[in-house]
Amino acid sequence: MDTAWMKFDLRRQQVLGRDACLGLLGGPTLGRIALSVRALPTILPVPYHFDGQHILVGTSHDSTVLRAAAGSIVAFETGRFDARPEDWWTVSVTGPARLTEEPAHIAALGRSPAAQWLSEPFAVLAVEPTVVSGCRLAPPGP
Repeated sequence: MDTAWMKFDLRRQQVLGRDACLGLLGGPTLGRIALSVRALPTILPVPYHFDGQHILVGTSHDSTVLRAAAGSIVAFETGRFDARPEDWWTVSVTGPARLTEEPAHIAALGRSPAAQWLSEPFAVLAVEPTVVSGCRLAPPGP
């Protein structure tokens, strides 16, 4: 999907293409998922792993994330703001989320660095990155 219409309300930004955004998803282990809980928008932190095709979100089997996200369209965001300002970036994804019991998904999340945030047994949501956008942020200056 073409995301050229998406503009960030920030000065000094470099808009990233889909491939660059997906490449950045492989770094962090924590992100934020936006979903609807009782008809209200909610954003929650989640551990995740990007397997090259899906964002694999780990959660408990009785969690708000699983109840609200499975079978819904969700938004997901991650980024890096803890480094030098010239290394700052953000990536946002929107797409369908589904509960997955595929052994490859469970194994990939279980052996990823995100596993440190999970308690056994855990559930896995697979988010398909349908709409992808992101940018690198230049440091503030003149």
